[in-house]
Amino acid sequence: HYEEGKKKWFKQDCLKISAVGHSKKHKNYPNLINAIDILKNKRKINCQVIIAGEGSERNKIEALIHQKKLTNEITLVGYISNPLSLIEESDLFVLSSSYEGFGMVIVEALSLGKTVVSTDCPSGPSEIIGDNEFGYLCRVDNPSDLAAKIEYAKENNIDPEKLINRSKEFSLDKIGPLYEELLDTSN
Repeated sequence: HYEEGKKKWFKQDCLKISAVGHSKKHKNYPNLINAIDILKNKRKINCQVIIAGEGSERNKIEALIHQKKLTNEITLVGYISNPLSLIEESDLFVLSSSYEGFGMVIVEALSLGKTVVSTDCPSGPSEIIGDNEFGYLCRVDNPSDLAAKIEYAKENNIDPEKLINRSKEFSLDKIGPLYEELLDTSN
């Protein structure tokens, strides 16, 4: 585990990408790993990815990173108590999931003014970031499309103030009354 707050997450002068979530099958980290392989070997883009989170797929993810010879580009740091410190230091936040619930981590990345690249998976991402408005969407389980959107986002970062303001649309003050209304109408 990295010591949070004691050292910088990213070491290289490169495109810094963060990804946060349990190492479970639906997070589809192989999609991200294969996209990074494309960026490195076909597009010659120097990037570093740090993935935070533990889970049942960790060994498979590590094996794929080694198989693709991406150990200098992709680091698994396991569980960290404050993933916001990682996201804050990155240039982009990437969500490579096959499906998601609400996607609170997207809102957290937006609250830090970070451009988000996400799969257009069922639930969450498209409702939160739209397409090309508050982030960039790519097709699910399509490493080429994910790589293309990461490359595009690298050159087309969205105004951080716009992203921060978007995150406020999902604050408890805004969402709470909607839940209350929903609960009232269901009774």
